[in-house]
Amino acid sequence: MHLNRLTSLAGIAITTLVLSVAADGPKQPVGEILNPSIEILDANQQPVSWTIEPPARPNASPSAQVSPDTAHSGTHSLLITAGGVSWLNKVLLKPYAAYKLTGWIKTQNVPAANEAGARFELRGVKVTSPSRRINGTQDWTNVEITFETEGEDSAIIVATLGARAPRTSTGADAGVEAGKAWFDDLGLELISARELKPTIKIDASKTREAMPDLIYGQFIEHLGRSIYGGIWAEMLEDRKFYSAVGETRRDRVYVPSPWKPVGGLSAVTMVQENVYVGEHTPQVNLGDDDGAKGITQSGLGVVEGKGYEGYVILAGDASAAPIEVSLSWGSGESERQTVKIENLTNEYIKYPVKFKAGSSTDEAAFSIISKGKGKFLIGTSSLMPDDNVKGMRKDTLAQLKELNAPIYRWPGGNFVSGYNWMDGIGPRDKRPPRKNPAWTGIEHNDFGLHEYFEFCRELNA
Repeated sequence: MHLNRLTSLAGIAITTLVLSVAADGPKQPVGEILNPSIEILDANQQPVSWTIEPPARPNASPSAQVSPDTAHSGTHSLLITAGGVSWLNKVLLKPYAAYKLTGWIKTQNVPAANEAGARFELRGVKVTSPSRRINGTQDWTNVEITFETEGEDSAIIVATLGARAPRTSTGADAGVEAGKAWFDDLGLELISARELKPTIKIDASKTREAMPDLIYGQFIEHLGRSIYGGIWAEMLEDRKFYSAVGETRRDRVYVPSPWKPVGGLSAVTMVQENVYVGEHTPQVNLGDDDGAKGITQSGLGVVEGKGYEGYVILAGDASAAPIEVSLSWGSGESERQTVKIENLTNEYIKYPVKFKAGSSTDEAAFSIISKGKGKFLIGTSSLMPDDNVKGMRKDTLAQLKELNAPIYRWPGGNFVSGYNWMDGIGPRDKRPPRKNPAWTGIEHNDFGLHEYFEFCRELNA
């Protein structure tokens, strides 16, 4: 196979990252603080180039704002009225240089507690002389910081009040009364800089052995359908219930649940006691009526005559049995297969299930329901084609074997920066589900280190 031939593989994503730089718009000058005297405001009357950490909570009283009536010079300054809150401004710098940062601070009733007070800080560089802390009630006072950039080309200027805040502050101490502090008229002075003159020498007369054409590799990452739905054969999304069943909100915190409650929203609650895996487990609450209650997931692709195997892990009241686990490929009673689980205990037990699809569809549904009494817990579940190879798709492996790549890189680029390898070892059903740290959706942690090793063994990579 030639290297210039592109082979399209189902479920293997090849991503090109395009970095674009805006041609228009001014560039930030090196060694210059943008809006140092807080005189430039946007349409919302917020200071340009300055941001608040942590971000203000909805409907909360502002603890960081622009002061329109107090300034060292001009008409505006930055005001902080609660501990643990900071104003941030990024400045570009020369690497291997020394600088002095100056600024003016005014305070009112600032406590003199340990490591408390109004001050300037710098992040990302080596501070050689920190800012003094201003406590009590003081008129405008000049403070300065000296620092060295070493190999860095930027830093974050921090105007803060209260005890020293961690870099990843979540605002736990935001709102704590700490008096008032105003910040204004920052300045930056270059003290010294080391001139860099890198050189490169190439000796074209020295050569090494030629690189064989067959040494090349492939890249796989937990994005799109590269792993889940591509290499990995699991058909159920969010099988460990990272999201609450029935959850439909889509924002930074919540990932919509693919599971829908059967019998109304009140039929399923997420409980944090006797959790099987992750932070919570769905509990099915069975009423006095004879209606079915449980959960279902649709949108599954099945092929007529093909076998599917899996399991459910359940615990609950004996009166909740029998539990009916079904795979349906249509709406009629004859268009489904059901496995009945007759016995339940308070301890989680793994129950195997097997099905054979009666027709082909992309809208098959997997359901776990009961018409009994009491309640039961669904620890997790799984469904795969019965021809899977150690949990991997047989058809995808067949195409990858034809590709015959000797090297596979995993777990990826962006994904690996937030990935904890310890989440991907041990029993698969007990590995915690996470929000994918780089891409949208849920990281099931079903394809981890052990699965990657098996994958390479299967492909002789």
